[in-house]
Amino acid sequence: MTNAEDRIHELVVARNAAALADHCEAKEQEYDLYVAIGRLASPLPVVATALLAAFIVQDDLSAARFLVKRTLPADRSPVFVGLATVAIQLWKRDYGGIHLALAEPALDAAVAGPAGAATTSAKIDGLLVQWVRDAVRQRALALIAKAYSSLPADRFAAMVGLAARSNGSSNGATGETVESIVAHLGWRFDTASSMIFPVAGSVAAVGGETQRGEAGMAGEAQEGMAVDMEPETGAAGGLVGHDPQRTRRGRPGLEQVGLLAEYAVRLEMK
Repeated sequence: MTNAEDRIHELVVARNAAALADHCEAKEQEYDLYVAIGRLASPLPVVATALLAAFIVQDDLSAARFLVKRTLPADRSPVFVGLATVAIQLWKRDYGGIHLALAEPALDAAVAGPAGAATTSAKIDGLLVQWVRDAVRQRALALIAKAYSSLPADRFAAMVGLAARSNGSSNGATGETVESIVAHLGWRFDTASSMIFPVAGSVAAVGGETQRGEAGMAGEAQEGMAVDMEPETGAAGGLVGHDPQRTRRGRPGLEQVGLLAEYAVRLEMK
């Protein structure tokens, strides 16, 4: 286990999204410098994957978008690609698409784990996927509790992801049902009318608070998001189309080449 993997694993187990994002952003830039000076052939894929998961958990979809744009295809793991698809659907606020993306085989395989002894990166991938799934479920439940006094059971199933896996009534993998989820929350389920009656304020939101209401969550698709999430490359193969200025969610621009060189010298002296 590398030091980077060790710290990432620790933060993922603790489910500390803010600290994970900060750590992975620092490592991302450190690896860029190592690649630039020839100390490393390519970045550690789990760093980008963990950073993307942290952004999704925090509901920071703009940061997720720029991360995907600046991550070269060769540096993307199958789990990174799967989570990028989830981010696209979250941006569109399409619950059906969100949960179908979360149920993709690559993400299911990550949670299940590989046959035999799993590498540290594989273990982290599985934990990240489950964390994202839990956060998306929690955010949906918080929205339901806040926005609905009642809703049909099939609508509830679609919003929490049961419909994506089992045609709406239960989750065969976990034994979850609409009734079991509602009972756990302490909400009322009227079987005669198939209506659910949430309790306002009974579920805490996770990550950033969405500023769009349920109408936006269901249908306010941001056309072009899928295109924007794709990396754009110039003639020399470098990424283009993102903010060249150094920001918390971006990388150093050309105006800071001198600073990069100074960092590289310091790394060489260690």
